[in-house]
Amino acid sequence: MMKDHKKLERLMLFSEVAEHLSFTLAAEKLNISRGHLSSQIRRLEQDMEMVLLIRSTRSVRLTPEGERVVTGMNKIRHDLLEFCLLYTSPSPRD
Repeated sequence: MMKDHKKLERLMLFSEVAEHLSFTLAAEKLNISRGHLSSQIRRLEQDMEMVLLIRSTRSVRLTPEGERVVTGMNKIRHDLLEFCLLYTSPSPRD
């Protein structure tokens, strides 16, 4: 079984690829190599036992499963950012 933190990391990487529909653009934004990003997404697909992306030499498309996963990840990202804003805001001085 995959460690939870690695699964979450790979899901976040996947959501970046899904947002851009490009491994190259997502890798540039994340400041990681395209090869590393691609291998992490492949591992995620293997661990989840589903194909999330349809890859060709010129394009990347989401599968129906990929669309469902990215919808869930968008909600998680939104909730996480809200949580960070709520709990990392400077507190008023007494």
